[in-house]
Formats: sequence, structure tokens, C-alpha cells
Amino acid sequence: VGLQPEFRYWFKDTNKDGWYLDAHFTMAYWNMAANGEYRYQDRNMEEPLLGGGIGFGYRMPISKDKKWKVEFSLGLGVYNAPYDKFENVPNGQLVESSSFIYYGIDQAAVSFSYTFDLKKKGGKK
Repeated sequence: VGLQPEFRYWFKDTNKDGWYLDAHFTMAYWNMAANGEYRYQDRNMEEPLLGGGIGFGYRMPISKDKKWKVEFSLGLGVYNAPYDKFENVPNGQLVESSSFIYYGIDQAAVSFSYTFDLKKKGGKK
């Protein structure tokens, strides 16, 4: 479970289409295991993964009325991830507690959106 708020700077003021830069911050609680010997998780939901980064993206209309849009984005970040390592069995024993620093791609997305016109006919709100 994670939260990643993002703040954007658009290079064009009109309708927020085109290129943008962003700054984003992340907090996440996690628990993962592959088919291996160990399972890794945040420290008992007390010390989440924390960090943030920067990114860029491009949004453009894909319909004639410009209500449907597609957006492409990519971000890079740095995160501190304290974790516990357990044996990968039900109620597995704690093997160690440690942490690591991750840096690299933290978001890559293609998004589709639809814009609703909430203004009433005749120009009145």
C-alpha cells in the first residue's frame, strides 16, 4: 500500500496539455516474496519505504473534441527502505533486519483520461 502525491509544472498554460515536469514524494508499506527461501517486508508497518523524485511527462488529446487524452510519464527517485527478512513459510522466523537505498526509475505510465465539461449551457455555472 502506497501514497505518491505529485506536483506538476506545465510548460503551457492553456488546457494543461503538452510537456510537464513533476516532483513526487512516496510512502509505502510492502510485503513481497518470490519463489525463494525468504520473504521481505517493511518493519511491522512502523518504518515504511520513504523517498521521492522528479519526473517528466507529456499529455495530448486523442479525440476531435479534445475530451479524451493520453499521457506518458517517467520518473526517477531515491528511497530508503528499512525491511525485515523472514523465512518464506507461514509464520516464518525473522532472519534479519536491515535497510537499503533504492535509486532509479520509480514510475513509468501510460494513462488515458476523459474531461467532463461541468459548465451549464449559456455560460452560467
